[in-house]
Amino acid sequence: MVLTAWARPDYGGGYAGSGLRSGSNAREVSLGGALSADRTQGFSAFSNPALMPSLPSSQFGVSYQALSLDRYVSNVHIGLKLPPKAGMGIGFRQLGTENIQGRDAMNMKTEIYSAKETEGILSFGVAPTRKVSIGINIRVMFPALADDYTGKGITQDIGILYKHNNRLYLAAVAKNLSGNYTWKYKVSEDEHSVVETIPKEFILSGAMYLRNGLSIFLQEDILHLGNNPLNYRLRFGMEYGFRNGFKCRLGGRQAESSRPIGMVSENKIIKPAFGFGMPIRISGGNYIHFDYAFLPGAVGEGGSNIFSLSLK
Repeated sequence: MVLTAWARPDYGGGYAGSGLRSGSNAREVSLGGALSADRTQGFSAFSNPALMPSLPSSQFGVSYQALSLDRYVSNVHIGLKLPPKAGMGIGFRQLGTENIQGRDAMNMKTEIYSAKETEGILSFGVAPTRKVSIGINIRVMFPALADDYTGKGITQDIGILYKHNNRLYLAAVAKNLSGNYTWKYKVSEDEHSVVETIPKEFILSGAMYLRNGLSIFLQEDILHLGNNPLNYRLRFGMEYGFRNGFKCRLGGRQAESSRPIGMVSENKIIKPAFGFGMPIRISGGNYIHFDYAFLPGAVGEGGSNIFSLSLK
C-alpha cells in the first residue's frame, strides 16, 4: 500500500469538497493530518466519529488557521461524553478566501470578490465492545462564491476504531459516502442549478504509543474521483511529550506531483509541518490546552499559522 501511494500521489485538489479534506486544528495539521486513530482534545469528530466514545469527559475546542494567499479556516466543536460507552459532538466550520481581484475580458480590474463555505457537523459514536467503537458524521455545507453563486450540500462519514492494546490503535474511515453540492445561479433573470459530486475518501490509519513518550502516527488516504483511477496520499506524524505537559511535533504529507506542471516546488516529495502544544493553568486546577502549527509554503507563497485552544 505504501509503495502504491508513492507511485500514485494525490490529485485531490480542484475537486469538490476540498475543505472537508483539510485539518481542523493545530495538532492535527502539525502531525500531517494523520490522526484518524488518535483523539485530539476538543476536535475528535472532525477526523473520525468513532473516536467520540473515547472522550474522557465533555470537551470544547476552537481553532483558527491564517493560511497563505488570504485563505482562512475557523472551527468550533463541542464534544459530549454519554455514559456508559458513547459520545456525541456538534461542530461548525467556516473556510474561504478574501481579496480576490476580479478582471473583465480586457484584463481590466473590476471589483474585489470573496468565497466562503460554512459547514455544520453532527457526530455520534458508540463502543459496542471494549476494543471496538464505531461512529457516524452528518455534515451540511453552505458554500457561496461572490454574491452570485450559492449552494448547499450534505454528506456522511462512518468510522471504526480498533484498540489492539494501550500501545496500538487502528482505524478506518469512509468519508463523503453520498455527498454533493447543489449550486444555484442566475443568467439574466433565469435561475439555473447544477449538481457537483464530492469524491469519496477512504482512510486507513494507525497510532503507536511508545514507552519513552514518543507517539507515531501513519495514515493512508485513498480518494475516489469518479471514473478516474484511485488516488493516494500518505501522511505521517511524530509527537514527543515532556513531563511538564509540553509536546513538540513534526509531520508531513505526500506532495509529489500535486503542483502545476513546470512549477518548481521547494518540497518535492513531502510537505512538512511543525508545531507544539502546552497546557496553560487558569484557575482552580483547570487548564486550557494551547496548540500551534506552522506550514511552510510549497511554491514560495508564504507560510501558514494555525492556532487552537481546547478545554475539558
